[in-house]
Amino acid sequence: MTDGGTPGTRQVTLTATDEGVVVVGRWTLLVRKRTFTMPTTITMTVTDAEAMDVHFEVSPPEANNFKQSVIVSANVSDVPDFDYWGQTMLYWNGDWKKAPSASSHANQQNVIGHFVSLSDCMVGPAGGSKVIAE
Repeated sequence: MTDGGTPGTRQVTLTATDEGVVVVGRWTLLVRKRTFTMPTTITMTVTDAEAMDVHFEVSPPEANNFKQSVIVSANVSDVPDFDYWGQTMLYWNGDWKKAPSASSHANQQNVIGHFVSLSDCMVGPAGGSKVIAE
């Protein structure tokens, strides 16, 4: 039985020519055609529907090097007084780092990042050199 919301985990397998959209909680992954070099399975996981972070697993690991970027977005329309100037998309690379192509959009009420490989992402402070994840 389901409560009608998005699940905490979704898994998709796409071929090199497939495109797709995967939604888990507030997070959306958009994959365009001809992104992958081989059949690729992506698993997205959040701890709950309001989670400000998302975990990605890409299998096989060598598939996590895309021919073009995928778009990861976080819908923040339900976050009271969200600071679009002070928040951005971060990704995990041994430490939380600002995604180079991240942007916050008040008119779309989301934060997005473009990635040519996937790792865990979160919405967090745009400034400063150190970000602490809870």
